[in-house]
Formats: sequence, structure tokens, C-alpha cells
Amino acid sequence: MTVADLQTFSIAEQHALVLDGIARRSWHSIAPLAPIDPVAFRLQAIMPRDAERAVAVGITAVWVLGLTLTPPRTVEIAGIDGVRLYDTRREVRVREMAIPLGDCHRFGGYLVTTPNRTAADIARYGAEDTEAVLQQIAAHPDFDAEKVCDVFARTPHLPYVRRARRRLRSTLTHPVGVINAIDPSNTVQQPL
Repeated sequence: MTVADLQTFSIAEQHALVLDGIARRSWHSIAPLAPIDPVAFRLQAIMPRDAERAVAVGITAVWVLGLTLTPPRTVEIAGIDGVRLYDTRREVRVREMAIPLGDCHRFGGYLVTTPNRTAADIARYGAEDTEAVLQQIAAHPDFDAEKVCDVFARTPHLPYVRRARRRLRSTLTHPVGVINAIDPSNTVQQPL
């Protein structure tokens, strides 16, 4: 049974499949319990039906990549290369961003920004927990701080680049931030 097969069931039947342990729920979608790619599953759950040119961005990309377990309250998507998107779901926020295809990974036919592009966007627009989110992104194996700087160099017209560079510098050079990015399970040991 595939995710597409499960979508053919009615809502009541889908709930029964989840209750019977045949499928599991993630956001507004269900999937079989058989091994699946969690990134592709999360993307399928949040993306609009005609998502060829849509990409998950910001804190949504952090969740999709598995760097946080808590799904975002508001899903953020943007268009590839400046394509305008429209989504009528109230829990979806369409961002007016021009994301180049080179800053995206494709999973199961859907797109998500790379950890480097995600870090650049979070550093530019992030909220009060920006430092913690940047540390989570820095723990991803594909993260490369130099490539984040390349994002800024490729797109010099981006707003808030100075703030982003300052946030990244303070997060990634702070000793605790660096240690937590390398080893998230780092714990303080008691002195002798």
C-alpha cells in the first residue's frame, strides 16, 4: 500500500486505518507503516496538489529535514525562480521569495530548501529562537557555513544580509553553539 493508495479512502476509512495500526498520521496526511522516506512524507503532507514549482522554506524546511520534531503551526512555501503561488489553506503562508533551483533538494517529487539556504533565510527573518534553530541546522551533515556565505554572494539583493551574517557569526563561533552543533547530546559534566 502506498501513500497515493491511502488517499483514495474516505476520511472515516483513513481514521480507521490509523486506529488499526495500518497507517500513521503526519500533519494532514497519512502513510502506511511500511518504511518510507520521512522527508518525502513530510513534504507530501504539507505541499499543495500542484506543487511542481513550490518549495518548503524557513522553519517548515527545518521540520521537513527532520531537524525538529514539532511541526510548524504555519507552513511556509515559496515559488522556484520567482513563480507566484497561491494556496487557500489558512495554515499555509506563501512567501514572496525567488528561490533558485540550485538551493533546493528534491524528495519524492517535492522540493525543500537546502540546509545552507534554510540557515540563510532563518538568519535573515528568524524570530526570538533563531540561535537555537541555527544550531539545529548546523548539526545537519549537509550544512556548510561557507556555502551559506555563497548564498549571500549569489543574491546580493537579499534584505537583512548584515543581520544574518551577524547572527550566523555569533551562533557558529560561540563555543557552546559550536559544541552543540557538533554534538547535540553534549551535556555539562560535574566537576570532581
